[in-house]
Amino acid sequence: MTLVVEDSGPGIDDEHIHLALQPFHRLDNVGNVAGAGIGLALVNDIARLHRTHPHFSRSKALGGLYVRIRFLSIAPQ
Repeated sequence: MTLVVEDSGPGIDDEHIHLALQPFHRLDNVGNVAGAGIGLALVNDIARLHRTHPHFSRSKALGGLYVRIRFLSIAPQ
């Protein structure tokens, strides 16, 4: 299963992704947009609990952030 989320925000440069994954850290490009800085850190933690990791890129459709998480499929036993 693959989960994809994309937005039309300012996006995140590749060199700043590691900062955005830190809890309560907000980048300088957010302007007046409200937030606590926990969204991407939470996404990263959930992905790691499922033994995977998120892939980040620029959304071609919306111009903001594109996040893809590919979850492993495990057959029932």
